[in-house]
Amino acid sequence: MKLNHSKLKSFFYGTLLGDSYIHNGIFYCKQISKDLMYLKYKLVKQYLPNAIIKISEHDEYTDKNGVHHQKYYLLSITGSRYIKKLEKIFYPNGKKIYPDQAILKLDWFGFAIWYADDGTTILVQYNNLTKSARSRRIQICTDNFTKDEHIKIKKDLETLGLKIKIIDRVRNEQLRIQINTPNQDFICNISEYFYNLFPSLLYKIDLGYRNESL
Repeated sequence: MKLNHSKLKSFFYGTLLGDSYIHNGIFYCKQISKDLMYLKYKLVKQYLPNAIIKISEHDEYTDKNGVHHQKYYLLSITGSRYIKKLEKIFYPNGKKIYPDQAILKLDWFGFAIWYADDGTTILVQYNNLTKSARSRRIQICTDNFTKDEHIKIKKDLETLGLKIKIIDRVRNEQLRIQINTPNQDFICNISEYFYNLFPSLLYKIDLGYRNESL
């Protein structure tokens, strides 16, 4: 996969808005999706050739509290000036922030990476017989960002023509971004990357239409 400078930035911005993080100049990413993880590994190896890149597999386990954890993969990147520059942008004070207008740096590949990490479809009144839902909602789990940052994220997404709502999950004291209409357009624009690059996550873009899926 060929990426120019802006596409490489979109890739890293998308994954940092999602599950990845940087600490003391070291980039970390933990995921359960093997194809998505190895895609990230290959792109980093290709475009940051001087970095030290490691990927490890960890078997499923049950912790001392009886909680079951799935098998996961851990990617780490050290010794990269590019990563250190990203750390200054996303962690100016040691804590992850939403950089101003970061979403406007994303192309659809960057959005696909972000959604693959943190996106989910909520199928309302799903019928197991017809494999369809009465309605559907698309949310991005932006739980770790502040309320002010959610407002910035909402504004930036609306700049792209999306209708956005901030969901207040009162019980968990967390906020999430919800894409209302036209959510089908959003899914269609990112779907090719799911089909071609990380098909294990195709379930994330199933909108629950009768007997068919995007």
